[in-house]
Amino acid sequence: MQFTAWPGSLFPPFHVFSNFVKESINCWKEQQRTTSQPILVHCLSGNGRSGLFCLLTTAIIEFLNKPTNIPDLLAIASGITTARKNILRDREHLKFAFQVFLHYLQDIQLTNLGVKSAPETENFGKEKPLEKPTDNTDPLSTLDPLWATKRSK
Repeated sequence: MQFTAWPGSLFPPFHVFSNFVKESINCWKEQQRTTSQPILVHCLSGNGRSGLFCLLTTAIIEFLNKPTNIPDLLAIASGITTARKNILRDREHLKFAFQVFLHYLQDIQLTNLGVKSAPETENFGKEKPLEKPTDNTDPLSTLDPLWATKRSK
């Protein structure tokens, strides 16, 4: 399987990557006769994408095996980076992994409730533009600039 929806140096949408990881896990379960055989994973650019895939695959499989426990993504990432140095490049990769896993959990919850997907998590963690105040008066305009000199001593 090849994930071709990765946009350059940015991250793909959460639901797209989450669906790819889920599809990969299902494909692996169908093809493997035993779970002791390793899987070969690589990325074309060598900049941490395979590390994200390994991290999320491990977390989702742990969750599927024990649905009452939420996997510790930091511990999994630590184990992966111990085995292969620099497989996760920076904090942004880890942040993306948390966001994808959150989307995965919300998608499961909504599926159990009968809702199709979780589109609202797509904007999770993104900065919202600042709202401009509708009142054009400066709140500091009512202050006296010489208030410190007029204080009673």
